[in-house]
Order: sequence, then structure tokens, then C-alpha cells
Amino acid sequence: MVRDTTQADDQRARRTVEQRRERTVETDGGQVQTRPEHTRDSGESDRVRVLLVDDDESYTSLVATQVGRVEDRFDFEFASSAAEARDVFDEGDVDCVVSDYEMHSEDGISLLTSLRERDPDIPVVLLTGHRDASVVESAIDAGATDVMFKDRGSAVAMRLANRIRHAVEQRRTLHQAERRARLSETVRKVGRRLVRASSDTDLFEQVCETLVDDGHCSLAWVGEPNPETNRVGPVAMAGTGTSYVENMVVETDGGAQSRGPIGRVLRTGRPQATADIETDPSFEPWRDDALEHGLRSSLSVPLTRGDEDWGVLTVYAEHPNLFDGPERELLVELSNDIAHALHRIELQSRLRGYKEAVNRAGHTIYLTDQTGTIQWVNTAFEEVTGYDADDVVGKNASVLKSGVHGTAFYQNLWQTILDGDVWRGRIINRKKNGDEYVANQTIAPIENDHGERYAFVAVNADVTGNHERIRSLQSSQRRLARRNERLGTFADSVAHDLRDPLAIADGNLELAKEGDVERLDTVSAQLDRMNELVDSMLDLAKRGRDTGELEPVSVAEAAEEAWRHVASDDATLSLDIDPNWELMADESRLVQLLENLFRNAVEHSDDGVRVTVGRCTDGFTVADDGPGFPEDVADNPWAVGVSGNDGAGLGLALVERIASGHRWTVSLDSDLGGSVFEFRGVDVVSD
Repeated sequence: MVRDTTQADDQRARRTVEQRRERTVETDGGQVQTRPEHTRDSGESDRVRVLLVDDDESYTSLVATQVGRVEDRFDFEFASSAAEARDVFDEGDVDCVVSDYEMHSEDGISLLTSLRERDPDIPVVLLTGHRDASVVESAIDAGATDVMFKDRGSAVAMRLANRIRHAVEQRRTLHQAERRARLSETVRKVGRRLVRASSDTDLFEQVCETLVDDGHCSLAWVGEPNPETNRVGPVAMAGTGTSYVENMVVETDGGAQSRGPIGRVLRTGRPQATADIETDPSFEPWRDDALEHGLRSSLSVPLTRGDEDWGVLTVYAEHPNLFDGPERELLVELSNDIAHALHRIELQSRLRGYKEAVNRAGHTIYLTDQTGTIQWVNTAFEEVTGYDADDVVGKNASVLKSGVHGTAFYQNLWQTILDGDVWRGRIINRKKNGDEYVANQTIAPIENDHGERYAFVAVNADVTGNHERIRSLQSSQRRLARRNERLGTFADSVAHDLRDPLAIADGNLELAKEGDVERLDTVSAQLDRMNELVDSMLDLAKRGRDTGELEPVSVAEAAEEAWRHVASDDATLSLDIDPNWELMADESRLVQLLENLFRNAVEHSDDGVRVTVGRCTDGFTVADDGPGFPEDVADNPWAVGVSGNDGAGLGLALVERIASGHRWTVSLDSDLGGSVFEFRGVDVVSD
């Protein structure tokens, strides 16, 4: 490019040198506007900042003028040395460097190398006045974007402008693609972390940390409106500007501090981007603090919980114009993922609550699949059955079967629940230790949203205690019934045994009234006998036993005592035993036993009967030569109401009961020629 210029061009060149120092930009109309350091014109994201480096300042001024006429989107910065160029570059926002190949202190190759160390893909175009292929080759080898000769004419300026434009667009496209890819991967990474988040706070912290660490955002935070204070407070945040978030005030009541991007998100429910915080009027309440923390652009997206707007996610970058359409779409996609994650966490929280409630319900609860395989059990199940969850999950519920219920019971149960109905009933199951427990069980089918049955839930109320109490009550009722029966038998026995002494006493009393006073002795003896019987039976009744204390008793003496109460002129007692032969017995009850047998023989014999008391192996016998018992009676002579061939009383029932009370066995051998009662298992004292 030639250096011969008009006088106007020389003046323009001198002026542009000063423009670098004043940080000014010339508009198309030739007017000069001051511009803050390290910034681009507001709202002009397609502006290109070009750094011109040459030790001849008039030349860089000429280049800026000629190229500026071709492309009005370029803003120029100037440096007269490589060192000064590095300082300007380090201030930031340089899109392309155009440098002279040869300078006095340091050449363009050295500058290129140092700049590439700072930014590996910064476009660097070298200009040279030497048409030497080795110069071009060395520049290309060093990584120069292009090498151009300093030829004359506007064609060179146009070619340089096109080369700068192409290199910058290519670089920006690459950066945008990389940033979008990085942000897209960050969104996916956040999505994976969202799945593992266990709470809202954990979720928001992971979102903010990932956006800052992997998404190269300077700051990210989640805010939630507080209806009591009408302000948006931080829930989670990450990045270098957290103090900015802590100190900022965002209101929701319509004032100036509610008109920024966050307030607009809350009002509209739509994402809000700030291309340049420095120039956006709505950012005025927070601008100075944001710039102090190095924040230049932001994007705020709504967060929803269910169908309601809940809060705002805001991210910041250190450069303006970074949140364009695609990046905005990615963050909106992320906000949708967050909404789903919040819903999942809420459902999980409810599920944990339900599970805790089920575990604390106090009833045994377990889930099975459609085949009866246990899928889950609650704590009460483990406590009641003794099985740990690991013992039964994956096994069939039949592991609880006690064997009490038959096949029909379980067929009815399964048919009911497979038909989609609820089964209710009392069931006896078996614990791990083998003990049985009783439960009021309810089994219900579980269906999905499509009405398809996929599981069953069984709820068991342990009523073992109630069942035992019922069984105890039933046992008490049976004991009471037996006691009442015994009481009735006792009353009948008293009436039976008192009947004869009373009849004898009554008959002798009548004779005494007629003058036979000696009969009163008999009356007195019978009354004593009745008192003795009553006292003995009352004592036994109080004890709840059929015998009293056992002591050595002479069977011969007991037989003689019993015979005195039954004696008849037509009957004879024969003792075929040693008078000294003794056995352990309740004497009064043994006398009562023998008395009933004697009376039975005497009362049911038409002619004189002989009753014989003798011995047998391990016991004694009572035999008579009376008519005996009919065959149908002899089969069960101990039933109440049986006392002989015509069946009339309690005598033999009392005999069997007294024998049983002594733990003796009694048997009857009877035919039409008489009867023999054998009592075995007696405890003999002496022979």
C-alpha cells in the first residue's frame, strides 16, 4: 500500500493517531464520538475492532482511512510498537490484528508469536513492502492468517478489508459454535446432575455450579420472590460475583428496581436477555456494581414448579452480546429440565412421606407382583414376622403360610383379587421363628394410569392378642360350662346320696311318734350321715376336686361302713379280702363309691342279693349276683341316669367320677347272672 497521500489524508492520519489515545470512533458522517475504554458500541454486536500496528503512525492512519471507506463496521485501535500492541491487546475485545512485518524494535513475526500465546486463534494479517517469497513463507509458517503487500490503490484496501472481515467472521463463527457446543454439553451435564439431585437446594446449587464451571458463565444464581418482602432473594449461586447478588435489590412491587430483566421475567414468564449491561437503561439500578464485578451481559429465564411460575435463573458473562438466540434456547431448555426435576423431587418427597407414613402405620404392609412375589415390605412387617426385607423380597408370599388354612381358602382369596375386588378376612400366618400370628387382612389390587393391574398391596392388622383373649374367653366359658355342669351334678349327687338316709330317718321318725322311742337313735344316726355327706361334698366343691386328701384306708372297713347305710334283710355282704389290706384313698369318697354300688345292687334285685368285695390284680372288685345290666346299658353304664336295668339315677356316674378322681380305672363285666366292677391302678399300702 503506497504512502503518497493528499494533504487532507495526512491531516486525517495525524488525527486518527490521536483517536487511539482518546479512544474515539469516527462515524460515517465524519463526526467523532468518544467511547468508553474496552467497550464496543451499544447494540452493535457486528462491530469489528481492528488493531493496526506500525512504527509509522501516518501509515496506520492512512490504512484506517482507506479501509474505513470500504467497511464502516470496523473500529480501529493503534499501536506504534509490538510492546504497545500487546498492551492494547491485553485490554481486550480485539477481533483482528494488522501489523507491519518489519518494525525497528521488534518485527511482526515476534508480535504474532506473543499474541498467539495469549489467544491461539486471533487473526493476524502481516503487511510487508518486500516481494520476497521467503518473507511470505516464514510468515505463513509462523501462523499468520495472511500476508499482504503494501501496494498502491483502493483495490488493496478492499482486499485487506475483505480479509479482515472473513477472518473475523470465521473466528466468531467458530467461537459461537464452540460456545454453543460447550453450553449444550453443559446443559446435558446439568440434566444428568438433575437426576441425582435430592432436594431443591441441591438441584439449584448443582445447576449454578455447573453453568459456571463448565458453561464458562461468570455468575449464575437462582432467585425466588418473597411475597412478604416483595423482593427476590437468592436460593443458590455460584461464580466470581456472588457478593453482587448478595447486595443487589430486586423488587416485585412495580418500582424502579422491579423493571430490570428479572422483574420482567416474573411479570411476563418469558426469557429476558441484556446484550450490554453498560448501556441497557433497564439495568441502571445495578449497573455500576455489575460492571465493577466484570459482568457485561446477562440472560434470565423463568423457572416453574408444576403449572405455576416459581422463580428465575440468571446467568452473566464478562463480554457483551453473548446470549444470542441459540444460547437463549439452550437455557430455556435447561429451565424446562429444571422444572421436570423439581416435579420429580416433589414426587419423591411425597413418596418418601407416604413411605414414612406406611412404615409408621403400625400395620404389616407389603407389596407383591401379580404372581404373589413380594416386592417391598414395611418396618412393621419386619417387626411382626421376624423377617428382614432381604429375607422375603423376591420370594412368594406363601412363605408366610401357616398350614392352618386349606386350599379352598387361598383359591377364594386369589380369585377375589384377580377379579379386581378387595379381599378382606382373618388369616393365620407363620412368623420366621415358627410362631403363628393372627391378622385381619385386606388385599387390594393396584392399577396404573391406564387401568392395568400390576401389583397387590396387603395390609395386615395384627390381632393375635385379641384372638388370644377371645380364645381365653372361650376357654373360660367352657370351664364355666363345665363348672355349671359339675355344680348340677353336685346338686344331683347330694340329692341322690341324701335320699336314702332321709327316707330311713323319716320312716323311723314316724315309728318313734307311734311310741317306739328307740327308733330315734336310728333317726339321729341318719342325720349324722347326711351332715357328713354334705360336709364332704361341700369341701370337695370348694376344692374343685372329686377327692379330698388321700390316706391309708382299709377297704374292708370302708365296705362295712357303706353297707350299714344300705343294709337290707334280703341282702348279704361278703368280704373276700383281708381286713388289714389298705390302699391310699379319700375314705369318705371311697365309702360313697361303695355305698352307691351296694345300693344299686340292692335296689335292682327282686330276691336277696349277695354283694362281694374282693381283690384283683392291681386293685379290687365289687360283684353281685343280681340281674345284671342290659347289653345296651352295659356298653356305657357311666352315663348320667344309668343305675341299673331300668335306668334311674346318678349312682354309677358318681362311681366313675370318684374312681377317676383317685386316678383309678373302672370297668364293668355284666350279664344276666350278675355284675362285676373292677377298680385298677390303686395305690396299695399293705397286703
